[in-house]
Amino acid sequence: MKKIFVYAEKSGDSIHPVYYELLSRANLLSENMSEEVLLYGVLVGGNGGHLKELAASGADKVIQLTHSILDSENPECYSMALEELCRSEDPEIFLVGSTVEGTEIAPTLGVKLKTGVAAHCMDLRMDEGDVFVQVVPAFGGKVLGEILTPSHKPQIATVKPGLFQPDNAPSGAGETFSVHASSLDGYKAGIELVESKINESRLLPVEKAEIIVCGGFGVGEEGWPLLDKIASNFDRSAVGCTRPALDEGWTINENTMIGTSGKSVRPKVYLGFGISGAAHHVCGTSDADIVISVNHDENAEIFKTSDYKVVNDAGKVLSALIEQSSR
Repeated sequence: MKKIFVYAEKSGDSIHPVYYELLSRANLLSENMSEEVLLYGVLVGGNGGHLKELAASGADKVIQLTHSILDSENPECYSMALEELCRSEDPEIFLVGSTVEGTEIAPTLGVKLKTGVAAHCMDLRMDEGDVFVQVVPAFGGKVLGEILTPSHKPQIATVKPGLFQPDNAPSGAGETFSVHASSLDGYKAGIELVESKINESRLLPVEKAEIIVCGGFGVGEEGWPLLDKIASNFDRSAVGCTRPALDEGWTINENTMIGTSGKSVRPKVYLGFGISGAAHHVCGTSDADIVISVNHDENAEIFKTSDYKVVNDAGKVLSALIEQSSR
């Protein structure tokens, strides 16, 4: 009997939504495998509330790794505990969300287990002969490549939040187990948590928003605060960014980045300001219902994937919109 592990990342007092998206895809994978498959939700640390939520998530079994050192998030210790579990349970596949936490843990675990890790997958499927195919973007998102690691287990894949839809079927009650991570007994971690701060935001995460106001390099540092003002005029809205804007430090929230190394989104309306339209960004917006783009270059690539285009300076248009909304 084969096993598929799905990493259950904690998000405050609940489980990160990407877990349910991955569990849905794991269920589809299992239906296309010749042998019987058990789906496992894997929780590192956490409390009774986390465990109770996972028990009702639809996974066949839920394993909670426990140890006093796991009370605070530490990728070094988390990966050690997960390594011990994988060597004991021998899963076939391990799915991890491509979040800030997941992108640290997955490759670290892959090195420890000497197995492959396919990062930022756009699709996951089973081919004939129970071959697990991990589809990843390459060359700036212009090409989709297939990664196969049939000789090494577990086959680890990370997936951006928002790419897969969670199941709407009624959840079931799975067995829950608590396993002590004995490999951490007496271990002195090289990483120490000094302080933890939670930034509260009035806006939704980009993957849940119906209206996204997204800024690129063309907005400029001086125009960046205007994006939040525009988004705050709408219900169920969020502010997104491209990689260059994040690299410039105009926003420090990596969770708002859209594209190959960020998130895939499905808003009803996507408003893009000062975005060039590089393939590694627009691949994350392909499921938007309506795309409206503002760029001073009438030949900008972004206009090729837009429903409406505005040829003008992004900063001037943002300022005009704010002035109009204040009347």
